[in-house]
Amino acid sequence: AYICDTEGKVVFVNSAFEKLSGHRPEEFIGKSFAPLFDEENLKKAMDLYTRTLKGESLKREVCFKDTSILCEYKNIPLRNRNGEIVGVLGSARDITDRRHLESELQNINKSLEQRVVSRTEELTKANEKLQIKIVQQKRAEEILRKSEAKHSRLIENLKENYFLYSHNTEGIF
Repeated sequence: AYICDTEGKVVFVNSAFEKLSGHRPEEFIGKSFAPLFDEENLKKAMDLYTRTLKGESLKREVCFKDTSILCEYKNIPLRNRNGEIVGVLGSARDITDRRHLESELQNINKSLEQRVVSRTEELTKANEKLQIKIVQQKRAEEILRKSEAKHSRLIENLKENYFLYSHNTEGIF
């Protein structure tokens, strides 16, 4: 938790400040918060601070320069009894581990998606091969069926011809 006045000077920080920033609270009381951040993160912090002074209650993710701890900052305008903004009241919550875990989870999801795509391609190819084999099997079955039918007709014709032949030739021998 922290409080800054309208000039950006730190008025109060709680004990978590040291762990997050790497600095003792007394180093910053009455001083600007600007040295806590690198150029990129200072822009974010200043935007958050400036917009809060205009009456907005916002959230931002900003990283401390010396500890590389990523925090989610929530600011609200601090008002006096007359409703005038006299500073910024805020809190910073360490989200470094959460962001790392989210990043790992995204990488795992990408890997799984790639594996699903690859496996789907493999299964599609295997399915295509099976479809070809099914067509070949059906052709072979049709050829076999035609051959069996032809063979059956041939056997039937042989039986009839033998029967006719044997009846017609009985008296010959």
